[in-house]
Amino acid sequence: MNKKPIIIFVIIFVFLATGFISFYFYKEKNSQLFQISEKIIDFSEESKQDNYKISYKYPEFSGIKNEAAQNKINESIKNSAYFYADKFKSDAKINCDFSGLGEYAPSWMCEFDVAFNDYKITANEILSVQMEYYQFTGGAHGNTNYVITNYDIKTGEKIDWRQIFLMNSDFFQKISELSFKNLKEKLTTGETPLSNDEWIKEGTAPNEENYNTNVGFTENGLLIIFQQYQVAPYAAGPQEVIIPYQNIENFLNLSVLLQ
Repeated sequence: MNKKPIIIFVIIFVFLATGFISFYFYKEKNSQLFQISEKIIDFSEESKQDNYKISYKYPEFSGIKNEAAQNKINESIKNSAYFYADKFKSDAKINCDFSGLGEYAPSWMCEFDVAFNDYKITANEILSVQMEYYQFTGGAHGNTNYVITNYDIKTGEKIDWRQIFLMNSDFFQKISELSFKNLKEKLTTGETPLSNDEWIKEGTAPNEENYNTNVGFTENGLLIIFQQYQVAPYAAGPQEVIIPYQNIENFLNLSVLLQ
């Protein structure tokens, strides 16, 4: 009896079964990614006495498998929105009080806007939430602060982005070098450069002031949002840099980012 067809059949069967099992576990591992969604909490308030108005738009996530983690994340996002708004309210009592100006008092109100920008899920492990906080208290224009908060999807705990790097490694210097190179090519070339080497070098210098709440994660790499004025004038807007994980893999502590 020729056993060759039987052997081939067994090999094909094992191959298909292995593929099905792998696909099943891959689907199970990543199912959480496809279930997550968000709704926007949207409301506003104003105070004629303190001369301000505030608009709130922040996400409330659903579909995260660990309900306790989901609640912790949503509560954290809400608390952050109120934290920045409450600070503005406190400052408004001084910055927006025009009561002593009499007939010269401006007719406009100070403004503060809490806005949801975007969110990213990396390796089905990290949720990075991007928020914008706009403030106007007079002058030619307002100012926007871009904040990224990273969460462990399984626990709901915040993740300090520096945790992903090896301790005592020179990761700050590497990130600085790559950011400078990226922004130099983007902002200083062409007929009308938007910035210069000195400005960019200062804004991307390897210190915690330049890389604090503006660093997050994407599937493609480390995301850094440089604030208005940090590396270029206001008209240029915020500047985003994505550093591929492969370019910093020698400094990484979390191998999951390279998968």
